[in-house]
Amino acid sequence: MYRKFVGNLSDYPRSGVRGMMISSAGFTQQVIRLAQSDNIALAVLSEESNWETIIWRQINNFDQSQFKHKVLVGESSTNYPIVYWGSSFITISDLLQECGIPMSKALYVPFMEDDEICKRVDGILQDTRHLIKEKFINRCFSLIAPNYKFNFVEMQEDCLGKCDFKEHIITINSALNEHRQNFTIAHELGHIAQHSSIVENLLSIEDRESDKNTIIGKSTYGRMEYQANIFASFLLMPNIPFYAEVAKLFDEYRIRTGRLYHDYQPCNIHDCNIVTGALSAKFNVSQEAVVVRLKRANLYIEGDSYNPLYEHMRRNSWW
Repeated sequence: MYRKFVGNLSDYPRSGVRGMMISSAGFTQQVIRLAQSDNIALAVLSEESNWETIIWRQINNFDQSQFKHKVLVGESSTNYPIVYWGSSFITISDLLQECGIPMSKALYVPFMEDDEICKRVDGILQDTRHLIKEKFINRCFSLIAPNYKFNFVEMQEDCLGKCDFKEHIITINSALNEHRQNFTIAHELGHIAQHSSIVENLLSIEDRESDKNTIIGKSTYGRMEYQANIFASFLLMPNIPFYAEVAKLFDEYRIRTGRLYHDYQPCNIHDCNIVTGALSAKFNVSQEAVVVRLKRANLYIEGDSYNPLYEHMRRNSWW
């Protein structure tokens, strides 16, 4: 079947996407290899495939790629389309653009400086100060997403959470630990605070089928994810209490350099672990989230991970 399909495309140029094969059961490894060399895009759609505008918070790219490869070969399934072209996974939107197919609707997300996002978060924090009896994340939720439902369910292995703008539902993977759940909740709230009006303006209440033409491209999706991550970082670790806690820890552990240096020296490694661990416990977020926050504030510097003296001795030793 594959050879017959490609034979029908013999008159088309070999550059760019020459055609697309769609399967509900996945493809063999041989077809995947041939498609790479023939510039054929492969798409996997299941009966549950959903084309609605939903923003996912996914795990790192390696895990995503591993999971999508399972879908591609039919070893796993998903409720959203998987598209493979060349040697990587791309979005439906990017594939249509590559083929020169116009989209009836396009999603544009404006660029925002980190400071602009920070000011928006500060305004939300000011507006929720009177709700002192509620948990912090609930205070923010009641202001940002009062008409959204909140679900904790077991999700696909490549997903931390998702925000459905149409049905007004936030879903969080119940398998996550508390720190990761908190950041994912704040991340989804960031999508609602910054992107819900943009996305909802593209949806037709009368004609739900039109949602199938609203597909998010990779660059737009990346911008939305970045903005939601920045929002979550500022929401969970606001400037004033965060910097005050950092100053307190620096003073307590006599860190006089004004920032942390993560390199091969045991004393610096110790300082980094102590401070990030304390900040993680204080703000109820992961140490990874703390490190990213410190790096953006130029308070955490990555240095060489190896000892130059040890490397010199290793390279010049005779044994």
